[in-house]
Amino acid sequence: MKLSKLLTAGVLFVLAIAPMRAQNNGFLRVQIPFSFVAAGKELPAGEYTIQQTSESGIMIIHGLHEGRTVAAPTMFVWTSGSQEPGAKFTTVAGQKYLDRIEMPDGSVRALLPHLAK
Repeated sequence: MKLSKLLTAGVLFVLAIAPMRAQNNGFLRVQIPFSFVAAGKELPAGEYTIQQTSESGIMIIHGLHEGRTVAAPTMFVWTSGSQEPGAKFTTVAGQKYLDRIEMPDGSVRALLPHLAK
């Protein structure tokens, strides 16, 4: 009886940890101290999570305090592998644009330019 309860608790523990590991592979948390543009939307300074949804390259950028969410199309970029995980920006006419996302697994995604309609 005790062995059965211990085994059940062990299995539940492993099942609880498994999703956390999966999230760490395609998940990044960043603090951005300035407003910026991503996928054509202006976002305020704050803490954001960035998550790759699939191999298609769509990145979800979610403001933890503002609650704003943007889906940004990206493409894979070849790099030397020496970059630190984080968000990289380009400044044009005083406005900062999210340019690249360097994930903890070493992959780097470049945001595709937003096409105005």
